[in-house]
Amino acid sequence: MSPGVMPTLMNCSRPPSGKAPPRRRTGDSDPGGASVLRLRCLCGGRSGPKTLQMVIVSVQAGREQAHHQACRERKVIMNGNIIVGISESGPSRAATSWALDHGGADRGEVVLTHVMTIADSENRKTTAVASARLAEHAAVARLASPHVTVSTELRVGDALNELIECTSGASTIVMGTHKTGFVRGRVFVSRFIQLAASAHCAVVFVPSRSGRNAHAGIVVGVTTSELDRAALVFAAREAVSMGSKMTIVHCWTLPDIADEMFSAHAKRSMLESLRSDKILSAAETIVRTTEPALTTRMRSIRRPTAEGLIEASTSALLLVLGQSREDGASSRVLGHTVHDVLLNLTAPTAIVTTNP
Repeated sequence: MSPGVMPTLMNCSRPPSGKAPPRRRTGDSDPGGASVLRLRCLCGGRSGPKTLQMVIVSVQAGREQAHHQACRERKVIMNGNIIVGISESGPSRAATSWALDHGGADRGEVVLTHVMTIADSENRKTTAVASARLAEHAAVARLASPHVTVSTELRVGDALNELIECTSGASTIVMGTHKTGFVRGRVFVSRFIQLAASAHCAVVFVPSRSGRNAHAGIVVGVTTSELDRAALVFAAREAVSMGSKMTIVHCWTLPDIADEMFSAHAKRSMLESLRSDKILSAAETIVRTTEPALTTRMRSIRRPTAEGLIEASTSALLLVLGQSREDGASSRVLGHTVHDVLLNLTAPTAIVTTNP
């Protein structure tokens, strides 16, 4: 600074460019962890007053920023609205209960959403009844969880398409179901599982009888660690927010080869087991990077993937699976593992979509 030039604290409501400066609160710092003090240099000139930045390196400011950043990252995984698909069935209550448990001051509001057909919407009495039931559902939810902001939305159109549309900008959509079964036994078919392939956010399916004997924490299934990164991060942050442990599961099988010697089969089995351990180790590294203090265990299961995941999540608070989607893909196609698991739910299951 030139001799004789007196700096004064800058109270700049709008700089010469006409754009308002970003608001800074007391104690704010730049990305490098240094406090920023803005000064106005009164040295004049054709270009007018010049603005200088004096960067005061502050260890304390850096520590505070790191702390706040960590808090932001450890906040609940869902920082947008949580949509709950509401129907007249009992599973809607299970879905609402799950959403309320995951709502709160640091998360977005819970939006109870019901979709009417176009034909029903043209009947005033039917519309009034639907609105009243939705309002009643919301009133019960507010009484159960007064700390959660609950709102309602009544939409008209095709139920699946409307639910897909309302996931844009949401953090999660939650659907309830009373269907459970086994991969080789009782199953159900519902077009709403296509939400998992088409929604713009994570999709959670909640069986009506889930959580009664849940003690296994969060279970996340992996195939290859990089493709499942989004699911791993989602599961890790959910485990931290719930104060739960986490289990990473990788399932594998060996194809039957006719007339294969025992020694060759044993060698293939050993190699596949080592490959599974490598995948689990890479997945654990991703989790450690996201949540270093999280208690994590790994399971390598020699069993068809869907069957192994269903078995591993029988007593889980939540099962998390990744669903890959090609960039720009519009088809509602589920991977066969996700499809089989959703047809045979044993625990609340979150499907997290990632673009490769």
